[in-house]
Amino acid sequence: IGSSIHFSPNGKEFAYVNIIFNQQTMTSQIIIEKIEKNDKNIIKTVAGSPLRIRWSPKGNIIGYSRVSKERKVFIGLISVNGDIDREISLGESSVSYISYGHWDFSPDGKSIYVALKDGIWEIGVNNSVKKKITDAMGDDLSRSFDNGEIVFTSYGLWLFDVNQRRLKKIVDHPDVTLCLWERPWSPDSTKICYEAKKNNYWHIFVKNIDGPDIQVTKEKNHDRFPYWLSNNEMIFIRDETSIWLINSDGTNPHQIFPKLQ
Repeated sequence: IGSSIHFSPNGKEFAYVNIIFNQQTMTSQIIIEKIEKNDKNIIKTVAGSPLRIRWSPKGNIIGYSRVSKERKVFIGLISVNGDIDREISLGESSVSYISYGHWDFSPDGKSIYVALKDGIWEIGVNNSVKKKITDAMGDDLSRSFDNGEIVFTSYGLWLFDVNQRRLKKIVDHPDVTLCLWERPWSPDSTKICYEAKKNNYWHIFVKNIDGPDIQVTKEKNHDRFPYWLSNNEMIFIRDETSIWLINSDGTNPHQIFPKLQ
């Protein structure tokens, strides 16, 4: 049983998790495959199931998060060449905050950003030195493709400028649930897609970094899991049964995969 695949920054290889069930135990293999050479390499085996895999910006390190049987949270870091293989303990208090998207690498790959209960922290990859960068409590943390900013949710959308250490709220939804998924940034890092629950339905929104916040889907359907295909086009799942394409301004919605039975 495998997880979704995660392509390296250069697009020449991808990583995924192979989950192995053995009676009442579960272990997971983190595997890298090269696309052209059809070469498979198991780089790590861990107990349980890693929640999220991320590549460092240079593609030389793979990180993962996992929760142990004792409900302790760890961020694991493995270098592709084998010189780094370590786990950073975040303790028990962060279990509910570290699920699928609450951490990412810094732009230079020398540290990681982690959203915890008392703020967002920067932790060194090699030395585990921990430094708070903002008191804001956030979820669904994601770094932009140009490595200049990170976005996270906390009763709206927040943008943190990595270089200027400046935090600002770009979307205010105090009474609405927001979610960021696997790839919320457009390839040119000018737009962020997210989903929000309004009037009992999930809808897709796009926030232009220097412009308006647009509700992309408006029908009485549950439209979820948006994913950028280009700077202006997204794919999403409607009512958990069919796959659709839509432009980032809400035009030209059309179904590309039939409704599943």
